[in-house]
Amino acid sequence: MQPDHAEVPKALARLYYKTGKHDLAVQALNSFITSHPAAVDATHINILAELFTEVGRWAEAVSLLSRVQTELFGGQPLPADLQVKRGLALLAQRDLPAALSNLESLLAEPVEGFADLYLEVGERLAAAGHPPLALRFLAPLMEVGGGSNPVVATLLADCHEALGDRRSALDMVQALVEGLDAGHPAHAAATLRAAALHRQLGDDAAATALLESVEQVLAVQQEGAGAEEGAGAELILRRAALLHSAGRREAFLDLALPTLGATLRALEAEAERSAPDVALRRRLRWLGRRGREVGRARGPVTMLDSEGGMFRGLDGRLDRRKEHVRELDARVEELVTTAVQRDSDEEEEEGAAAGFVMRELLREEGPFALLVQAGQALHAEGRWEEARELASAALDVCGKRWAHRWKRDAVRLLAARGAIAAHDLPAALHNLRLACARWPLASQPWNSFALCMARTGKSRTALRFLIPQRHRNPTSLPLALLTGHCHMALGAWSEALSEYLHAYRMKPSEPLVLLCIASGLINQACARGVSDKEALVLQAFAFLEEYAATRLNTQESLYNLGRAAQQLGIPHVAVTYYCRALAEGVPGMGRDDMSREIAFNLMLIYRASGAAPLAADLARKYLTV
Repeated sequence: MQPDHAEVPKALARLYYKTGKHDLAVQALNSFITSHPAAVDATHINILAELFTEVGRWAEAVSLLSRVQTELFGGQPLPADLQVKRGLALLAQRDLPAALSNLESLLAEPVEGFADLYLEVGERLAAAGHPPLALRFLAPLMEVGGGSNPVVATLLADCHEALGDRRSALDMVQALVEGLDAGHPAHAAATLRAAALHRQLGDDAAATALLESVEQVLAVQQEGAGAEEGAGAELILRRAALLHSAGRREAFLDLALPTLGATLRALEAEAERSAPDVALRRRLRWLGRRGREVGRARGPVTMLDSEGGMFRGLDGRLDRRKEHVRELDARVEELVTTAVQRDSDEEEEEGAAAGFVMRELLREEGPFALLVQAGQALHAEGRWEEARELASAALDVCGKRWAHRWKRDAVRLLAARGAIAAHDLPAALHNLRLACARWPLASQPWNSFALCMARTGKSRTALRFLIPQRHRNPTSLPLALLTGHCHMALGAWSEALSEYLHAYRMKPSEPLVLLCIASGLINQACARGVSDKEALVLQAFAFLEEYAATRLNTQESLYNLGRAAQQLGIPHVAVTYYCRALAEGVPGMGRDDMSREIAFNLMLIYRASGAAPLAADLARKYLTV
């Protein structure tokens, strides 16, 4: 390449970059810079530095820019864009002082001409966890209308909120809401955030007013876009996301369930339109080819004649068709006869529900998230049967048409939860076995499986499924724990401890694993015919102490230590732990407060030892409703 061809490597680099060939783009620029250093300009360096930072080659970007400052610019400061690139590369290498020495030079430049660099630096500093430094670069953007820019306003609010200044964050978001048009895509998200900040500041009335206003705006927009293709569905998704994030489950379900019902009915109708019978589909294809051949010979014909018959002339001559062909032809005639009327009816129904049918349920994530959130909201509301019907209908209509298996399994989990609540345990197990076998490392399918097996109480039956899965998936922590639980329920302490110790090797710092091992050791120590029980008890308490050190809930840890001592028949040790656990109780803990359970066990110990007054005092203080 000749020195006067300086624009060629730039064009090649851009072309390679667009086609995803970063290495060839770097090679083209490096070759020209090495061969013709006198013909190199700042654009070559800028493109090459951009390519280095694009693929995370930060050290090479810093080295290039430092070398260029000496060779190309004679030791003078780099242009602002190159200086910023070097500073961002140093920031990515976590060299904050050196990065700031490069980035702070940008503050001397006018914001009007370098707004994109100010925004990029502020965004990168905020992402790196330096909100005070990010504010130095983002605040000047307010002078050039940055407050009406959703990206700038959101970054400023994030920085203020990270610093604990919720009032300033609310001011930024409120200014953004007032500056945006109600139809802007970012308006609903900004309003939702403003409502959340109002709630955090204790102003629930203002938060509720904001949510109602934006919900009304979206409802009006949805009605206006009902006849437009896809617009109504998009607005439904925005309204549903707003209501779900705000925790308004009833309004969310009132919006989501009719939409999902119409969508599933439309998809079911489309599926029925295609004949599932292979023989019938072949017959229809043959008739289509035959009709086209006849049409080419004597002009266009239709499958239906004026009298509604399909096979004209058959009545007047010998019908040589075989029995199964005659049956297929009868079905085809019935199918085609009703097709016109059915299509017209469906067009009328779809026209009446325009904007409410989301065929993207099979492809896009937004409608699928709406389906899952609706199922979860129905479960939270206690409407188990409706949740089960929704999940079952989605599986029947979309199960085999979803390209990703995880979607099927997510809906199967919803259907299983509904079946468990309805006490239809065989149906729940059918869905859970499929999900658990496909996702052995995930905890959610196994949690549902454990809940279902707890309802049935058939631990031995569960082991017939769990043990083969355990052999196939030896690194699955939830599977190892669940197998150990089933062995514990059957009194097989050694097998249970074996599974728990396998789980301990996988995750030694997990409090639940430590508690399970301690429980297994204590149960084994309490069994008959076990030698060296003292060693088992010491090991159990060693695991319990380690569990207490890793568990954040001190009251629960002390309760478990006291409960272990009480089971082993060491009441004086149990009383010590129970009293400490009661002292750890704080009013307002809610569901996490175990004071009643602790007081009840302590009262039993006092009664057994003859200290009836102490037991009565505990009952009056903790066990009186």
